[in-house]
Amino acid sequence: MPRFGYQSILTFEFYVIFVQMIKQFFQSEFIRNTLKLLTGTALSSAIGLLTLPIITRLYTAEDFGNYQLFYSIVIVLGGVACLKYELAIVLPKKDEDVNYFAFISLGTLGLFSMLTGLVFYVFQDLILEFLNAEVLAHYVPLIGIGVFAVGLYQFGTNILLRNKRFNDLSKNKILMTGGNQGGALLLGYFSPSFIWLVASFIFGNFLAASIVFYRKLVSFKDIDMDRVKELIVIHKKFPLLNTPNVFINTASLQLPVFMISKYFSADILGLFNLASRISMIPMGLMGTSISQVYFQTASQAYNETGDLLGIYYRTVRKLAVLGLAPFLIVLIFAPYFVDLIFGDDWSDTGKYMQIMSFYVYFQFLYSPLSRTFIILNRHEIGFYLSIGAMVIRLLSMYLFRDSITEMLIALSVSASGLYIFYNFMIYYYIRLERAKKTST
Repeated sequence: MPRFGYQSILTFEFYVIFVQMIKQFFQSEFIRNTLKLLTGTALSSAIGLLTLPIITRLYTAEDFGNYQLFYSIVIVLGGVACLKYELAIVLPKKDEDVNYFAFISLGTLGLFSMLTGLVFYVFQDLILEFLNAEVLAHYVPLIGIGVFAVGLYQFGTNILLRNKRFNDLSKNKILMTGGNQGGALLLGYFSPSFIWLVASFIFGNFLAASIVFYRKLVSFKDIDMDRVKELIVIHKKFPLLNTPNVFINTASLQLPVFMISKYFSADILGLFNLASRISMIPMGLMGTSISQVYFQTASQAYNETGDLLGIYYRTVRKLAVLGLAPFLIVLIFAPYFVDLIFGDDWSDTGKYMQIMSFYVYFQFLYSPLSRTFIILNRHEIGFYLSIGAMVIRLLSMYLFRDSITEMLIALSVSASGLYIFYNFMIYYYIRLERAKKTST
């Protein structure tokens, strides 16, 4: 007859507890939804990783640099093309208001995109010279189209979030990357030029956004224009505060592109572009998925209980653990795998990745939580932080512009400190809001 000693019992009890913990872990709606998004994000990241070595052999570093200029302009403007009313789609307690916010978002998107195209057409010499992007002079009409495509993708993402269509969000990511990378491969094989990278990017955004209309998740029947006007006024903080906040924050993130373009060559900008794309893969793989689930879950929790502190703690811990391994891998091995996969022409990319790895890690900790100010209806706090961040980034890169290495080190140090401070501010205002709720 077998005998069970003290250590055997402990082992068995530990096994039972461990299984229960794993079961509870996967029963969490937050975790299940995050895993759904991670599946799609993992596949889209895999597509990107597998195709990128081929694309870097079809296109030159200069092509990548010129494409990055277009991408940065379009991302900065496209990120605010709906005047951030697309974020309001996720927030309302009444389901009937969702279609109204969708109507408002698409209306502002169309007007903003047409206005952007007109402004660039009329003032293209002045704007492109200021941005050091004269290479885009013959492709100005694509800027307005690109802004519309980016805004439409963000609109579609928030519609899917509101409806908790996490499987469709997963497909959405795959369609985006597949359209983008597939187009770049196909067009680059016959006639490699940076404009095909631009066209593929626009196509990928349109393809991903199409899933919302295919699923018929929005309807504009029986829209009451008086209610539209009422909601625009009630949620005026989105265009007045959140839009400039997002614009400044996105411009701050894209600031290195414009600074490198101004003081260095298109080749160096292309190397930086590749370093950024690879470094951001962990954020794209995990951070974006967690961000979307956090926004939906935290919005719902705040509507129901008014308390976000528990969700904040859990999310920060998950992010800190999940981001550590990619950070260490990039910090230690980046130059080796860049040389092996992309060749000697892109060798400096590995060095850039090592320098950037610190601020990418802290950005990974902050970005999924950045919408907390929206949930708390404290848009102005995010706005003030974004202004400060842009000034600090600009000064740090300008003062250390003698070499690309010095500029990137200054960027990494200043940005890391900013993201740590941002997280502290989110924690502070969650606690402040909690104290108000408790006192009343």
